Amino acid sequence: MGEAVGPTDIPGLGLWLDASDASTLFQDTAAATPALANFDSIAAWRDKSGLGRHATQATTARRPALASSALNGRNAVRFDEVDDTLAVSGAGSIAQSVYGITVFVVTIPRALPAGMSLYISTANPAASRSWLSLPSAAQHFGRRLDADTGQTLSFGTLTAGTPVLVTDHVDLVNNLVTGYLSGTSLGQVAYQTGAPAEPTSNTASGSVQIGSLNGSSTFANQDLGEIVVFSRALTSAERRAVEGYLRVKWGIV
Repeated sequence: MGEAVGPTDIPGLGLWLDASDASTLFQDTAAATPALANFDSIAAWRDKSGLGRHATQATTARRPALASSALNGRNAVRFDEVDDTLAVSGAGSIAQSVYGITVFVVTIPRALPAGMSLYISTANPAASRSWLSLPSAAQHFGRRLDADTGQTLSFGTLTAGTPVLVTDHVDLVNNLVTGYLSGTSLGQVAYQTGAPAEPTSNTASGSVQIGSLNGSSTFANQDLGEIVVFSRALTSAERRAVEGYLRVKWGIV
């Protein structure tokens, strides 16, 4: 499996947001007015997975903005650390009854350590299951079931202004979480107490947020280039293929 393999070539794709694709960014939630100019607000970021899990923000003041050529010459979506956030529609099943999740994020942290560089989270009315957070060090926080104690894995130091590819690999068959920075493994931890080979909860998550924790706190300070989420633990070959695709595309060494 070579570097040319893209996200749609691998089974289990659950979400694909690509800021470098101008046809996916819009200034209105109806996706009628393209966001083309620097600092245009982003009300809709269209999902390329084919599942229609588009990220939107109805409140004008809480929309991120287009950052033209901000990430190694490609466009990115800029979150301001104040209140910008996007909610992903129809994505409650991404982490529902699955034996693994693999998340890839291409981003530039804009300031450290103040605020979160990124927070992709799921939540139901009782508790949250968060896939990936990026404060001053890339970090996974999550739990298999809502009643479980959350697990944390830190797997690398980020640098403000430096593009990075972060991979979060959750394997519930082997009960492990592994973190990667630009393709290099920097940490692993047992995910939850209890027997391996158990899936996540069979209840849907209440929301999936980008740029904030549950849409109401801990906001991002970042230029976000691309998010790719699979509802399974990818094999090593699959993970390397996606990482290769993203690193070449975004010029990440």
